[in-house]
Amino acid sequence: MNATDPPPSMTTELAGDLAYDLIRVLKLMHALRDRAPRIAPGLDPTTQPLIHRLARCDSTRVTDLAADLHADVSTISRYASTLAHAGLVEKTADPLDRRAQMLTLTEAGRAAVASLYEQRADSFARILRDWTPAEVLAFRGFVTRFADDLARDLARTRTPAPDPVSAPAPAPAPAPDQTPPDATASTLHPFEPDAGERS
Repeated sequence: MNATDPPPSMTTELAGDLAYDLIRVLKLMHALRDRAPRIAPGLDPTTQPLIHRLARCDSTRVTDLAADLHADVSTISRYASTLAHAGLVEKTADPLDRRAQMLTLTEAGRAAVASLYEQRADSFARILRDWTPAEVLAFRGFVTRFADDLARDLARTRTPAPDPVSAPAPAPAPAPDQTPPDATASTLHPFEPDAGERS
């Protein structure tokens, strides 16, 4: 058995059912996040991951933040500019490499993080009001274990960006009267079953 194979007791069906449940949780979490009142201008669901990550360090490079969040540098740079314009993040030049940018939370940014944490804690306290402390601790343990395993799997399977010199040329665009091969492909998440598959 290879290191990447599931243990004998873990079936593909069981893993697939768990994947479905987690996708449902992610959608519900996104809905909860989107409905929450905005704490500050410029702070929305797209920029919240940045500000939470910056709260865990004094300052960091844009490139390092992009790697931590598994995002493109250009995307993180754009979100950082939004936060800087709102006065929540300060952008400075890296003293070791003037071409690189460093990001640091401002006092307003740290206050926003504290408000976000309180808002989220209140929401989860309401959701988990019928749980016992022991159940919450046990659930958190499983969530932490899964997150750690997921992070290790991402690190192990991460592939470097292709070299622009050696990367293959893009396929030619189809003629105006042709339909791309994947134009009718399903837009569902690769792990998400069709709506009719689940009750």
